[in-house]
Amino acid sequence: MRLQKLSRTRLACVAFALLAIACVRGEDTPYTRAVSAGERAETAGRFRDAQSSYDRAIIVAERTVDREHAEKLAITMQAKAGDVQGAAKRLREVASAKPEKSTASHALFELARIEEKTGDPVAAHATYEEILHRFPNSALSRRALHHVLLDVEEEGGPQATLSYLDSVSERLSTTILAEPVAYQRALRLEALGQKNNARRAYLDVAARWPYPKGDLFDNALVHASAIAEEEGDYASAVADLERLLSTREVADLIGTYQRPEYTRALWHLAEIHRDRLHDDARARATFHRLYADFKSSPRRDDALFEEARLSEDPCPVLDTLVDHFPNSRYVACAVERCKDIERPQKSEARETCHYTLTRSHP
Repeated sequence: MRLQKLSRTRLACVAFALLAIACVRGEDTPYTRAVSAGERAETAGRFRDAQSSYDRAIIVAERTVDREHAEKLAITMQAKAGDVQGAAKRLREVASAKPEKSTASHALFELARIEEKTGDPVAAHATYEEILHRFPNSALSRRALHHVLLDVEEEGGPQATLSYLDSVSERLSTTILAEPVAYQRALRLEALGQKNNARRAYLDVAARWPYPKGDLFDNALVHASAIAEEEGDYASAVADLERLLSTREVADLIGTYQRPEYTRALWHLAEIHRDRLHDDARARATFHRLYADFKSSPRRDDALFEEARLSEDPCPVLDTLVDHFPNSRYVACAVERCKDIERPQKSEARETCHYTLTRSHP
């Protein structure tokens, strides 16, 4: 009864929201008519006409947000119509307007893109840097940082990039760019062969921006683990990956909290146990963990096959593999290895076991 009541409440909220949207869309004002005319012209490829309609929308708009939105559309159409220099001039005006417009950071980013396309990389670089200086917390600041670092790297290599990152680190320390700056700095330390410093820098990123707040938490720990493994410190490599995997959450209803590095980290953790530490029991358990816990992973049958290869009696594991993954490339290998396992009737798997699948590990 409680769930039914909750469901009805949610349905009522959704219906109200849809009704509100319908009312807004149904408004017939000079602004909406001008925007609609611009959209029709844009769809038809008549960009100059679209620009004119959007410019008219700027004039008749009653709200600032509508005026700024129409202005953004008009400038885009102006550039598409071929007047790139005129569009660039208007973008600079938007970016420099007082009081500051909500579209100022977007205008700067579009201006930088135009400057790149028209062959003025120096101006583009300066404009991207302006975004970092004026709008470090904008939605486009990370992309601007990416462009700036590409330019610096191309000009002077990783050492120049490291120096640049050091020069802006303090100024950006209280912005959303603090994390990517610290992470990019760790990458350059690693590229320069400063492995110990790089590992400390990666661990610092993971500590300062932990899951779920940190966007680069998992990437930092994967890199830190790789450096530890390269240096022969397998215990630390394992600890880094286990720390990453310990943050994994399972969604209660629809969706997932899965991050891209989780499956790769778990697979490599199993490889470290198998190939570096020669702990077959733990490697077996880790491969099974991937199969059992990562239901959306395309590597679940791979994990079962690796688990079977490390088992004294592989047939029960291979039986599970064939039962759950009748079209897996390992079906033929399982049938060949265990006489009690039968090939599923509707299996689309290959008929023979490829020799590469049964080769011993290096």
